Amino acid sequence: MSTISKKTLRIILLSSLGAAALLTVAYAAMNIGSNTVHVDVDYQVALSYTVTGATVNLDAVVSNGASPDVGGIVVEFYYSYYGSTLTLFDTQTTDASGLAQSTYSITANGSYDFQAIAIIP
Repeated sequence: MSTISKKTLRIILLSSLGAAALLTVAYAAMNIGSNTVHVDVDYQVALSYTVTGATVNLDAVVSNGASPDVGGIVVEFYYSYYGSTLTLFDTQTTDASGLAQSTYSITANGSYDFQAIAIIP
């Protein structure tokens, strides 16, 4: 075998060993992360209302992007009168379909804002 052929053979052999080593490292790196799971949690509350006389009926539906029906979540209901600081007035737990309901009795004419916040366990 000529000197050129021997050098070429050595380079190919070393390259093959290097590629095998890289594959081993890549495989080991995949195994390191194989026990890791990524989960997005995005609880949202859709608040709707109806007014009957001086009573505001509030329906808060809690959902999580991955699961639209979220039962057993605590929802806090707040009100604000003419833009004042929000004040907690009720706490309810969602049913199996993610619905929490509350009522607020209006005591004076004016402008009211309502908010519902899901308390994530």
